[in-house]
Amino acid sequence: MNEKTMNYLIYPAVVSLAVGIYAFSSGHGGNLLISAFGAVVLGAMLIAVFEQIVPYQLKWRPRPQDVKDDLLYTIFIQIAVPKLLGFFIVLLLADQVGPHAPFAGIWPRNWPVPAQALLLIASADFMRYWLHRLSHTAPVMWRLHAVHHSTDRLYWLNTSRFHPIEKIFHFTLDSLPFILMGVDPHVIGFWFVLYSVNGFFQHSNIRLRFGLLSGIFSTAELHRWHHSQNPAESNSNYANAFIIWDRLFGTYSRPTSEVGTLGLLNPEYPMGIIQQMKAPFVNELYRHNASSQQKIND
Repeated sequence: MNEKTMNYLIYPAVVSLAVGIYAFSSGHGGNLLISAFGAVVLGAMLIAVFEQIVPYQLKWRPRPQDVKDDLLYTIFIQIAVPKLLGFFIVLLLADQVGPHAPFAGIWPRNWPVPAQALLLIASADFMRYWLHRLSHTAPVMWRLHAVHHSTDRLYWLNTSRFHPIEKIFHFTLDSLPFILMGVDPHVIGFWFVLYSVNGFFQHSNIRLRFGLLSGIFSTAELHRWHHSQNPAESNSNYANAFIIWDRLFGTYSRPTSEVGTLGLLNPEYPMGIIQQMKAPFVNELYRHNASSQQKIND
């Protein structure tokens, strides 16, 4: 197989494999939590391997301190709070309330599981689109979201770089509504696997080719521009899974050139995880950023 062909196949093959493994394991009596996390871990491992084989940018390879900080983000923010604990709670509550949930009549529980999964993914992605867009336009929300944009290079592990308060907002929109509607835990698992593996791909440092897929999914090709240091370029491509929301609401961008400098305009923005936990509450950081952004917009 030549490299060009491999670049086209990596994304659909790995996503399909992760979702397929989850579907097979959970459908044959496997523990849902183990099935979902096992599929996600396998997807992440394959992405990490391909970053070494066909890197997109050699300069994006992480520094040792990047790996240390992003690993801490992954363990304590993305997994422990709320992925591991939160997802366990989702499964536990969904299993308990089921058809007796407060708004159970709204959700089409009689649909086939794949159809329910597609509806859940599209619904959650729609709400996350608007939250993400608000995070770039509302100053208070941007203070939290700036943590995610602080990195000056993209690779699979820093998809986890989020402030814990922002993760609570994520959980409120992409999990809680579906608990209240009594969505089957198997269906929630599909969303978790697809969202996680696609997120790793969005930040991946792999030379990928997407073709028509970038007209449907929020691929790395599109998400890289969302991390541009230039607000005119980064204020676009907000969707997490389906780029259709950006196309519908006028925020879709697909330049033909290579993305330039990534990260924030403020060179004084801290990079360590402890400092970034405090950053949303340090006013001086955002006065500098607002001034710099205005100069670019002008």
